[in-house]
Parts: sequence; structure tokens; C-alpha cells
Amino acid sequence: MSYGFKQYLVDEGYKEKTISTYLTCVEWFFAYLNSTHKKQPELHEINPSDIKGFMASKLDDGNSIHSINKHIAVLKTFFDYLWRINKVSIDPAVKIQRMKVLDAGPNDISYKQLLNLKPKILGDSRYNLITKSIYILALRGLRFSEFHFRKCDVSIDNQGVVLISINTRKNKRRVVKLKGADASVFESFYIDTQFNPGDYVFTTKRQHTNEYVPIEIDSLYTYLKYIRDDYSLPKRFKLDDIRIAYVHYLRSSRHYVIDQIAENLGIEKVRAAELSKLAIERYNS
Repeated sequence: MSYGFKQYLVDEGYKEKTISTYLTCVEWFFAYLNSTHKKQPELHEINPSDIKGFMASKLDDGNSIHSINKHIAVLKTFFDYLWRINKVSIDPAVKIQRMKVLDAGPNDISYKQLLNLKPKILGDSRYNLITKSIYILALRGLRFSEFHFRKCDVSIDNQGVVLISINTRKNKRRVVKLKGADASVFESFYIDTQFNPGDYVFTTKRQHTNEYVPIEIDSLYTYLKYIRDDYSLPKRFKLDDIRIAYVHYLRSSRHYVIDQIAENLGIEKVRAAELSKLAIERYNS
């Protein structure tokens, strides 16, 4: 469903290979909308948060910042075209910014350093409970999409142990077990979330509608940025970087094999092997 976009690209002199790439990106975007909206939204219903969510999903899939920026460029061209032919009255992509390619070195994040900082961060009065809870779960290797779990996915036993059942890819479920200070902080945050409407634990409140939606990627990284800046952590402080550092820690310090890493992260063995390879290349090169 390209609304004549292919012919527009032909008329503009784009090469056949480029046209194929552009159309594939648009198809992926609408497939993402179908999966998140549970129906095909009308063009006028598409907003900037849909585009940001799509980019977050591609980042979650392991796409590089360079690839993400290519997707942004394609969607900017597509929606500019729709605006020109009066298919949309407002271009939802016009204010979407390209992601910055940071020049941090490959070994900048030390997982042991992040673990050592955790007691300080959890005891730091500058941070609210959601910031601390995001840090706790980021250190357990959660992807962005895995922060979209519901209140009913959380259980707390009489010893204060928190169990979070997270739906991962291919309908696999991963249980994250929190104990001690981690459990205490998260439980306090979880209790606070009961006063917020909606089913999700981590949410973003949209200012123009006062609606609570599953946490958006910009909001999540704003919380992590506070910690990064206050503790002079590397600029490249994304969830996928922390996840790879976590896998390296599991391999080198906990001596996990591929099967154990796969079970810990709730992923397929093939994906666990890929992450292990990335960790080896990043930290042993």
C-alpha cells in the first residue's frame, strides 16, 4: 500500500534498487502499525509516536544507528510525498530527528562498573523510583519492548521477592527475579503505578491528551541519561550496549554457556549465540 509512492520515486529518477529499499521500508512500517494498532490505521491517524515506535522496534531488532537513520530518511520522503498529494494534512515525520551516531569506543561500558554503581544509584535521592527501576531492569538485559509488561505480569511473595513475567519474541516468556534492594525499590515503584490508569507498569503520560501509554523510547532514555550524565558514564549508553555487556558478564564471570544465556534472556539459542559472538568481538578484540 504505497499510494503511488513507487511511481513518484520512478519519476524522481531514483534507481531501481533504491526504490525497492524504500518500498520495503514502507511495508515494514505498515506491518508495524498493523501489529500495534491491531488494524490498518487511516493515514491521518498516524502520528510521530508511531514513527518513533517503529524506529525503537528496529533498534530492538539489532539495527544499527546508520540503518535507523536510513529508515527515518525513507519515511520522511514518503510522508512528504503524501503531504504534497494532499493525502495527509500534517506531515507526522517532519519533526523526527535523525539519531546521533556516537563515537564512543567499543569497550567503554563495563558491566561490573554498572553493578558497582547500583547501590549508589538506588540510594541517590536525586532519582525517582521509575529511574531506579529502569536501571535495575536494564542491568538484567531488557530490550526496549520488554519494558512493556503489564501490572498483572508482576507478582510479589511474602518474602518480598518480585517475579516479573515478560513476553519476549516468538511468544516466549522470561521470568526476571528481583531480590534484596532491587526488589524493595521495584516493589515501591510498582505500588505507585497502581494509582496510574492503564494496564502497563512503565508508562509515558502524553501532555496533550493526559493519556498513559506504554513507555516511549524517548522517555526511557531520558531517565537513563540522568544517570549517565551524573556518573560520567559513556555516551554510548543504550539498552543494547548494556545487554551485550550483560551477556559478556554472564559468559566471563558467571561462566554461562549458550543454553543458559538463552534461558536467562528468554531467547532462542541461535540469538544467544549471536549475542555471545558480539560480546566476544566487543570485549575481547
